[in-house]
Amino acid sequence: MAQRNYDIERIEWVDSSSFPNGPWITEEEMDRTITEHGALKCVSIGFVVRENEDIIVISSSTAESMVMEPMAIPKVAITKREKVGLIVRG
Repeated sequence: MAQRNYDIERIEWVDSSSFPNGPWITEEEMDRTITEHGALKCVSIGFVVRENEDIIVISSSTAESMVMEPMAIPKVAITKREKVGLIVRG
């Protein structure tokens, strides 16, 4: 199988998170947690191994026709994308 060339991108995205106070919390505790912590802002850097209109899949490593730890990020969660490099396989 032919090896692919992959863009390397830095992606900023917002993730969902659970509230740390347990399964039942008051609305006041919920509001305080939202105010103090807001959205969970993430930054990931990886090889763009797949992409369609809904998601981008990045991988931490590639080898021949394999990818390691692919992660799908919904495009609606992405706040910023930046190409930081390109790996060209010979």
